[in-house]
Amino acid sequence: MLSISQPAVTIKQVEVSIIDRAFDNGLVTVHEPEWLSGKTVAVIGSALPV
Repeated sequence: MLSISQPAVTIKQVEVSIIDRAFDNGLVTVHEPEWLSGKTVAVIGSALPV
């Protein structure tokens, strides 16, 4: 539990924590695609991970 005297937690940290726990508990599995199209996608205006 966080209090006002502790550092802030970002939404990204919360989301990563949730999905990590889901993978650890077997609630989420990776589904590989049946085939790859060879095409790529660019997301304009997104921030690169630091």
